Formats: sequence, C-alpha cells, structure tokens
Amino acid sequence: MDSLVWIDVETTGLSPKEDDLLEVGAIITDSNLEIRSAFQGILRSSDIGSLNWNEFTHAMHSNNGLISDLSKQTMTEEKHLYSDCTIISPMLHYGIYDSSDTLEDDLGKWFASTYKRMTGERAFLKLPLAGSNPGFDRSWLEEFMPTFSNNCLHYRSFDVNTLHYFLESYKVKSNRPHRALDDLLQDINYVQSERKKYKENSEKSWMYDELG
Repeated sequence: MDSLVWIDVETTGLSPKEDDLLEVGAIITDSNLEIRSAFQGILRSSDIGSLNWNEFTHAMHSNNGLISDLSKQTMTEEKHLYSDCTIISPMLHYGIYDSSDTLEDDLGKWFASTYKRMTGERAFLKLPLAGSNPGFDRSWLEEFMPTFSNNCLHYRSFDVNTLHYFLESYKVKSNRPHRALDDLLQDINYVQSERKKYKENSEKSWMYDELG
C-alpha cells in the first residue's frame, strides 16, 4: 500500500457552495499504515450565529465541542484535541485560522515538509486521498482549497466506507464524534485491524497449502 493522506472536513451542511467549512483534519500514513504526521485546522468565526447551520449540524457540533472552539483565539497543546487523540500530539501541527486561504497555505506547507521528511525528496508527489466518503471531503477541498487539492491530492481515493460495506461490518461501526482527527483515527485503526486479519489469514492459508 502506498502512503496516503487521510483528510476529514467538518462543515455546517452538505453543500460546499452554500454551507460553511469549520474544521480540517489530515494525517499522512506510510506504506505500513503508520501515522507519520497530523494536522488540525479550525476556521475561527466572530459571528457563529451567522453561519449556515441546520438543526442537526448545530446540535452535533455543540455536543462535540467544535462550536466552542470556533470562537477561540488560540489552541493550547492541552486543549487542541477532542476525545483521546492526544496519542498523536507529538506529531501534530495545529492552529486556528481567520480564513481558508491561510489554512490552505499551512496545510500545503505541512504536507510538503512531511513528505520531505519521509522520503528525503524536495519535490513531492501527489498522494491518494483516504477517509470515509473521500469524495465529500474532496469536493470541499476543491471549493475552499483548490491549490492544495490540485497540487497535493492524487485522483485516486481510498474509501473506508467501501471496505466497511464489502466486509459487512458497517452495522457494527463505532459512533463517530464528528471531529476531524478523531474520525480519521477511527478509520485508520479499522483499516490497520482489517489488514492485520488479512495477513494472518493469508499466512494460515499458505501453511495449510504446504501441509496439504
């Protein structure tokens, strides 16, 4: 498996043309699905009530703490993550931004520096976009961060939901907090687990063939 860039966006709705981008989380994994670096960016809002909320997303992001984070001036290291994502804090770049342009600029720099650190190459290659429903996330990145989308994302995608459906495990999928990094970690942990099972089953099959 190639290196992947996992991206999840949190928004006020489903339409990039009409609704608002709130948060972007990104994680780069290597060919072994090991996390090499992470990014979290929140778009600050001085008038949260003016955003294009619907009842569902407003309740969801009230409960998970994102609405509270939208009005913060800074994120401290102790407060920057929701849930138990502090396991990746040593590898995390995070910030609160006044515009999607400045967020995009930092996201692009993070991507390039991570790629250089992983490969030693100055020029970077586009990476496949991974996550649950990456088509949705890609549509928001194309709207709000077109330079990053065009320069950093390969046209190929890895959709974790497809894997869930294929393995008929979607019905037992754990509840998602709908915070960008937390959701990505759920996806990565799931794929790591399924990949391990596949390797173990393949090894057992090979042993049985040899014995037979």
